[in-house]
Amino acid sequence: MEKVVKKLDNMNKTLEKHLKRHNDIAQEMLNIMKKPENSFVKALTIAGVVVGILGIIQVVDTIIKWF
Repeated sequence: MEKVVKKLDNMNKTLEKHLKRHNDIAQEMLNIMKKPENSFVKALTIAGVVVGILGIIQVVDTIIKWF
């Protein structure tokens, strides 16, 4: 009976190790995954990029007109 208890205890420890490892992997995956971005913030970002590009084009156009 004592051998059975020891084997069951060893199995329990092995399962706990694997469960901890799987939990660590799942947590690492969640940390790596990008969180969803708010649509309003995304729209403002895109608008900012467009305005920036138009500003650069305006500066280039002004320089070209000088020559």
